[in-house]
Amino acid sequence: MLLNINKMVNKLNLGSGGDYREGFVNLDINKNERAEVYADMNKKLPFPDSHFDFIYIDNALEHVDDVIFTINEMHRICKPHGIIVVYVPHFSSINNLKILTHKFSFGIDSFGIFTKNAVSKSFPCLFEVTREKLIYSHRNSRFGFPPFINWFFNFNKYWQVFCERYFLFGFDEIYYRLKVIK
Repeated sequence: MLLNINKMVNKLNLGSGGDYREGFVNLDINKNERAEVYADMNKKLPFPDSHFDFIYIDNALEHVDDVIFTINEMHRICKPHGIIVVYVPHFSSINNLKILTHKFSFGIDSFGIFTKNAVSKSFPCLFEVTREKLIYSHRNSRFGFPPFINWFFNFNKYWQVFCERYFLFGFDEIYYRLKVIK
């Protein structure tokens, strides 16, 4: 399924940092960065319920104090059937380990606790995880690995889990696409 975000009306770039995106509401805590909204993702986000069609969060979720609270907030401000795209360092990434402000680690099925099939139904928000992708070579890598390297690790869920467990060199990032269920 291709994702055409250009047709989506209300788009949020959450934790935008230096990645200002035209056509999005850019939110960051750092007032030295260009953004339309300055707010702390550790607190209630300054948007009404069910406001955004699309939320993009790139390497910011691992920095929050309470990841469950922030995920609940993203769910709250996203419309039913809205899409949330998340990029975070994979738990095996050297960047995950060496950056002291990282508070959480992510892997295959990290968002599984928020799905209908979850063993525990203790979370108030629900998602359909429509895509998970292991990223061996970061999108902005200076090493320039060919794109098929990432394709190789993402044949299917079983292969991803196998690679995540046994691949010795680790992965730079992991990508999630979530569909909001309300």
